[in-house]
Amino acid sequence: MSAGLTARGRRSQATAMAGITIRDALECDLPIIIDIYNATVPTRMATAELEPTTVEARLPWFREHSPDQHPFWVAESDGRVIGWLDFKKFLPRCAYRDTAEISVLCRRELPASRHGPAIIRRSNHSCTIARD
Repeated sequence: MSAGLTARGRRSQATAMAGITIRDALECDLPIIIDIYNATVPTRMATAELEPTTVEARLPWFREHSPDQHPFWVAESDGRVIGWLDFKKFLPRCAYRDTAEISVLCRRELPASRHGPAIIRRSNHSCTIARD
């Protein structure tokens, strides 16, 4: 994903897609974000972690994000956080300054085939707008 992580005022507003509201993550969302993250640890498929993490350990990671450069969003359905997406700096080299790594995780008990794609569509849409 390149050129287009500048917000231009678009990310502070929640977006509704397919019954899901996607909004900027808040620090108070971090416990559920970590619960979703830790639920993937036993599979080693999404995180490559061997042990669960804590809110305290992931707070610096969360604070590295900003709505303007590397956003962090949560997806909600019926007022409940069901997943999240974050953009991370890809590499510190100048040629990669507009490139990001994207992570998307959804609650395991929900059908990821429905929620994951909606979150990804939001990221694609936002980056397309910012690139224009």
